[in-house]
Amino acid sequence: SITESDEVLDENEIMYPLIYGCTFRILICMLFSKFELAEKLCTKLQQKVNLKQDPSYDMQTSSYMYIGLVSAGMYRQTKRSKHLQSLRKMNKIFVRFCKTKGKSCTNRALILRAEL
Repeated sequence: SITESDEVLDENEIMYPLIYGCTFRILICMLFSKFELAEKLCTKLQQKVNLKQDPSYDMQTSSYMYIGLVSAGMYRQTKRSKHLQSLRKMNKIFVRFCKTKGKSCTNRALILRAEL
């Protein structure tokens, strides 16, 4: 077991389960239209991880898409411009992703574009 081993865990080995747990909770909140809680979880996710430095394709694209979708939901509920600005920012990031990461993230970019 890990506790009996002399191995030292890499920081990413500890962070990834926490990050994925947070993103799954965001998804569940969105499914039940609990956008306030999802927004708090998105803030927590952004504080825990520097998404710009994370090399994981799935983590970057999923996290940014969830943040954009939560922003869209919050904008629909509150009509506050900060949520619309966040959605537009995530859309711009996905336009750049489509140019740099290939067509595999186009579906996520189109979902965010539809929310605008």
